Amino acid sequence: MNFVSSHWGTYNFSVDRNKKIQLDNWGLDSSPTEFGIGLADAAIDNLRITQPHVRKGWLDNIGKSDGKRGRDEFIPVTWDKAFELASKELLKTKNVYGNSAIYAGSYGWASAGRFHHAKSQVNRFFNLFGGFSSSFQSYSYAAAQTLLPHIIGLDLYTTLEEHTTWNALSEECELILMFGGMPLKNSKVSAGGVGKHVTKLGMKKCCDKGVEFINISPLIDDAPKFLKAQQVPIRPNTDTALMLALAHILIKNQSYDKDFIDKYTVGFDSFSDYVQGKKNNQECNPEWASKITNIPVKIIYELANKIITKKTMISLSWSLQRASRGEQPLWMGITLAAMLGQIGTASGGFGFGYSSVNSTGDSFDKIPWQSLPQGKNKIKDFIPVARVTDMLENPGGEFDYDGKKLTYPDIKLIYWAGGNPFHHHQDLNRLTKAWQKPNTIIVNEIWW
Repeated sequence: MNFVSSHWGTYNFSVDRNKKIQLDNWGLDSSPTEFGIGLADAAIDNLRITQPHVRKGWLDNIGKSDGKRGRDEFIPVTWDKAFELASKELLKTKNVYGNSAIYAGSYGWASAGRFHHAKSQVNRFFNLFGGFSSSFQSYSYAAAQTLLPHIIGLDLYTTLEEHTTWNALSEECELILMFGGMPLKNSKVSAGGVGKHVTKLGMKKCCDKGVEFINISPLIDDAPKFLKAQQVPIRPNTDTALMLALAHILIKNQSYDKDFIDKYTVGFDSFSDYVQGKKNNQECNPEWASKITNIPVKIIYELANKIITKKTMISLSWSLQRASRGEQPLWMGITLAAMLGQIGTASGGFGFGYSSVNSTGDSFDKIPWQSLPQGKNKIKDFIPVARVTDMLENPGGEFDYDGKKLTYPDIKLIYWAGGNPFHHHQDLNRLTKAWQKPNTIIVNEIWW
């Protein structure tokens, strides 16, 4: 029996005499997703690219951009011709401008395999070629990647791996307060592959054991119906105001865990002064928060009473920090969890990304696995991945990142393999315009 693992799940696969691919659930996943089945059709779809193609405008004026990217026709060429064109442009860029002028991009849900992992192949190739300007972090949770080491002393991936499991929550927790909800649709995937989909089962187990769920979200379907969650509609991007109001109630009533705060945190006195309006003459009370969030004052007090009297998990969705000042709800959610004094227990604390992917809250062991050696990048220039438009618009310009002043490289050639920046990036009109600037763009792609 043959198996294939993808970001969407693990499947049995077979190929008949007519080369038709058949995928089926492998049997051990009690909550499989239908997405992966479509891989069989995609493999033979008419949109498959069957040979190299070169944009006509670039081919007519090799090595120069004519501003027609995205609205020009492509000319099929032989593999030998494609290799010749690509190798000449890579060598020319390296020799004339230096390796920092090459931006090697790979981002998104490309192959989950170890050898066919696109980013590993790109990194290996360009490290052997002398280096390249690279990208760090993720569109999914970049604010958390930057902030968590400063707030809790752990990097994001360690934090995700050490999340309280669904099994522990079902046995110990009494209330899960979901900022941003827990939309089940997002848990159908996990980067690197899924064996068993456990999120739905974990939620149901918590529900069956009497754990209460409250959905703080403008969308009612951010919580599955079977959770029977209390719905608290909130104005988008105002979660921090609600959290501050809850903290205000805890401080006023002296209901926070003072021993935990004194032993495990720093800076609480300054935070408390801010919440009470001692710094700017504005108390962050429920009346203030209600005007911002559109949540009735009565509901805010009821929420505060529940988190004070119950073993509470403060759940923060990844979506909260994908917004202006997105670091605030993340930081404030952890602060609120610290005030409840349950961080580090099986019953509560904070979570970041329950149901954002299947793996968060799963119980698993880390197994060492072979990977393709990538070597080292001799070029130190990099950008946070979501700054690609800014980089192309401002070569040589300064930008702030994690307390440092850095400089954008002057990119003359982009080589992209795995994923697609136009699937992730914000403000596509700006990106489309900036995308015209490099002399040459080379893409490894299998579909039009």
